[in-house]
Amino acid sequence: MLRKLVERSQIKSPWVFHLRTGSCSGCDVEIKSILGSKFDVEKYGIKFINNPNQANIILVTGCITLNSKSKDRVLDILTKIPDPKAIIAVGTCSLSCGVFSDSYAVEGPLSRWINVDINLAGCPPKPNAILESILEAGNLLNKRREELVK
Repeated sequence: MLRKLVERSQIKSPWVFHLRTGSCSGCDVEIKSILGSKFDVEKYGIKFINNPNQANIILVTGCITLNSKSKDRVLDILTKIPDPKAIIAVGTCSLSCGVFSDSYAVEGPLSRWINVDINLAGCPPKPNAILESILEAGNLLNKRREELVK
């Protein structure tokens, strides 16, 4: 009963989980800036949460690194997020490893292990582009929910 209530509430208000995997934190700062009064994601119904079990959109920043075992961590967190879910790769590092591509400590971009739904390029991407990608992921989730019902 509670799960159905949560699912219904997420139809018009996507719940976003932000996952950092090993970056310079430039994208993380831009993601945090959309929480402020200038962009105010809450007026679109978007809620940032700290629990992956409740999320349906995941923002991943940074490339997959060896030292922090970020690949195992990302895969573990993605198994906790219920379907349907949308994955957004934020920034050049998550798409192609960016300036870290030749590093010995980098395993590769996110798309090597995970099917990414939305790729958002930029170093770092602008806050309005991040907001637009979250809204696009929300539309994608609604389409996936409709397909599950049919």
